[in-house]
Amino acid sequence: MTLPIDTIDDIADRYDAVLCDVWGVLHNGRTAYPSACAALRRLKGAGKHVILITNVPKPRGPIPDQLDRAGVPRDAWDAIVTSGDAIRAELAARAPGPMFKIGPDDYDRTLWEGLNLTQAPISKAAFLAISGLNRDDETPADYAELLREAKAHNLDLICANP
Repeated sequence: MTLPIDTIDDIADRYDAVLCDVWGVLHNGRTAYPSACAALRRLKGAGKHVILITNVPKPRGPIPDQLDRAGVPRDAWDAIVTSGDAIRAELAARAPGPMFKIGPDDYDRTLWEGLNLTQAPISKAAFLAISGLNRDDETPADYAELLREAKAHNLDLICANP
């Protein structure tokens, strides 16, 4: 039976740890949500482990500073796990590739740094790696033909930010 809850405090005693998403839960991209930060602080005060999880296609290194700028207090969480960290392990295992990459070169640069991956046209790639759309004005539909071509070449798809 599903029971409605008003706050995380209603169920906190059932858990040792909390996994909390970041974007849209702790902040709106610019400013922290004070009530969410306060809830995480209460959980930590009650001895719970608070792990922030995010599908940002970057390693966790720059994330604490980004949270600081948004106003998310560091005493509201214990650790951060990013999809960028998870995907880098998979990308490193596939180096040197070659890969066909979809994603912006500037914003996601840290995802690819130091992995010694080479890029190739889709017809010569060993796999397809996606960190996001190439440009903000695109939609996933803009990639339909490219994805059909990747499927025709039976390429594995590694996606850091679905």
